[in-house]
Amino acid sequence: NWIPEAIIGQDWKPNCPNCGGKLAKNGNGCIPRLVFDQFENYWLNSPHKYICKSCEDFLKGCENENDKKQFNFTALSQEILDQIGTEYPEVLEVLPCTLSKRNAIDKKLMSIITHCAVKGIGPSAMAESIASWHELEWQKKENLWASYILKKLNQPTIFQNKIDRDQIQKCPDYFSKEMGGCISHRSWLVKMFYNSNKKVRHYYNS
Repeated sequence: NWIPEAIIGQDWKPNCPNCGGKLAKNGNGCIPRLVFDQFENYWLNSPHKYICKSCEDFLKGCENENDKKQFNFTALSQEILDQIGTEYPEVLEVLPCTLSKRNAIDKKLMSIITHCAVKGIGPSAMAESIASWHELEWQKKENLWASYILKKLNQPTIFQNKIDRDQIQKCPDYFSKEMGGCISHRSWLVKMFYNSNKKVRHYYNS
């Protein structure tokens, strides 16, 4: 969950990047983002929306397209993240991933990809390793589930509901449609590698 108010304080509200005024809360309807990680993916839930009432009122009477600016923002808008990074850099460190336009990649995974790139294994080649790690993690869970089913079959008196052997089906493969497992595309990994390291180039140069 990425809810800045929960960390900074409930009274905190970001400033409008256009006019500098305080943004108002505008609902909790943001769809979670898929975050690609090393062993399994996860969802980043950041529901808060913000609005600048002053800019909204100004734009209603604005006829010049060049003067129109954004007045709706989310807690993951780059302008809001930049503010948090300037005022509360320790809070921004809590955000576990690097964002793209639609998805994100976990910071720890990106760190691994960066260190591997130094050793000659590029981000495109890392895609195969990530696929193997994801499948291995799914197989561990599949084995745990199989162990639970066997226990129910061998000790039916312990469990309230008996299980029918004929109803037992094999777990679907990780990358099947039934399971919906996925990893990031090679070209997307390369793009995220470039963008994330571009932001910290001064650190690597030093």
